[in-house]
Amino acid sequence: MKVAGKKLMLKRKHLYWTSCVAHYLDLCLEDIGKKPSVAKVLDEAKKVTCFIYNHIGTIDLRKKYT
Repeated sequence: MKVAGKKLMLKRKHLYWTSCVAHYLDLCLEDIGKKPSVAKVLDEAKKVTCFIYNHIGTIDLRKKYT
């Protein structure tokens, strides 16, 4: 894709190449998620999410009040 982008830039002067911001942001967030303090919070949040989605009553309450 990079080579195709360079060829297009040569042909079309108004185009320019940029890297994929979403990919780099994903890599940064993965690194942040590996820090012990953040990893602990993420694990706790996963438990809460699993609890909510495994209990129909909590899902009904969430739908009713949000």
